[in-house]
Amino acid sequence: EQSPAYLADIANRFLSTNKGSAEKPAVQKQVVRFRPGCVEAAKTIRTQDKILTYYDAEGIHIQSETPLLNNRRHGVVKYWTQDGICLKETTYRFGRRHGIEVQRDRAGHLMTERLFEKGVCRHEKKYAGSKGLWRETHFDATGRLDGEDIVYYVGQAAGVLKIKSKAVYRAGKRVGALIKYFKNGRIAAVIPMDGTGYTYDEKGRVMTRDTYQNGVLHGVQMTYDTAGRPREKRMYDKGRVMSTHAYPVPSAGTVPVQMFFPCFEREG
Repeated sequence: EQSPAYLADIANRFLSTNKGSAEKPAVQKQVVRFRPGCVEAAKTIRTQDKILTYYDAEGIHIQSETPLLNNRRHGVVKYWTQDGICLKETTYRFGRRHGIEVQRDRAGHLMTERLFEKGVCRHEKKYAGSKGLWRETHFDATGRLDGEDIVYYVGQAAGVLKIKSKAVYRAGKRVGALIKYFKNGRIAAVIPMDGTGYTYDEKGRVMTRDTYQNGVLHGVQMTYDTAGRPREKRMYDKGRVMSTHAYPVPSAGTVPVQMFFPCFEREG
């Protein structure tokens, strides 16, 4: 477990992002890096206080900074563009990712946030640039999905998160139903791993009643109109449509069928 002091150090480093304007260290040397069959352009490396700093070929713009401890990454490693935009910050502890990792696009918009423990990502947030957060996922100590996997509607007002879908995983497998939502917060669909699922319109009326097995359509699917009358019946076999039957269009004056199906309230 991380000590409070270590977590505080991570938070302080995360909030004090270096934009590349620091003074250039004094010690420098020219190196040529090799790959099989070619020689890469020379780059300038400057070191000071156990921080390895890469500059561009002209030695003007900082490309990256890597703190070292016993020749292993230890601290926050940072990468910049020539315009001073910090593209990536990754926290290392004794050579392994441990702590916060942040990635941005070249406009400076947040793209991903990850929390690592001993080299394994345990929590990830993905962003749609300036449109904000769109997905949040949790993982177990082996890197498998474990916990809530939430997708959000993007482009909402600042500070407003509207859930688009939510599912729960254990050891990499979904448990329970995948629930989808409309922007107004009403349930759009309930998709179980096994059993009966439903899709709704924005007024809460049942549009389909579905049968699932191992998370895919398997069995009867009934489609209804807005008055609750059957419009189509399909038979599925492991996600494949095996047969379809369309019901005749009701004549004028036909009394609507009253449909009563479970209504799932939005959690939280």
